[in-house]
Amino acid sequence: MILASTMAFTAQAQNRTYPQITEQNWTIACSNYAVISDLISPYKEKPLIAGEMGSGNMIFFFNKETGTWTFVAMDGRIACVLADGKNGQIILEQGINKK
Repeated sequence: MILASTMAFTAQAQNRTYPQITEQNWTIACSNYAVISDLISPYKEKPLIAGEMGSGNMIFFFNKETGTWTFVAMDGRIACVLADGKNGQIILEQGINKK
C-alpha cells in the first residue's frame, strides 16, 4: 500500500510537476497514469471497480490476498491516488450486477 500520509511525493511527468495536497497527514499523490500504476504495482492490486466520476474516471484497486487497496481518480491527463489502505474486504462478491 502507498503510505501517502508519510510519503512526500511530487512527480515529474511530461515536463510537468503535479502538486500534492496535504491536509492533516493526508496526501494526494498525482502524476500521469504510468507513474501511479508503478506505485501500485508492488502491491499486486487489481482493478475491482471502475466508473465515471464527474468529468473523469475512477478505479478502485484491490488485492484480495493481502487486503491492500488504492482508490485512483483520473481526468485523461493525470491520475491521483485519493486514498489507500489495508485490511480491506469484499462485502458483496455476488448478487448486485448493474449494467
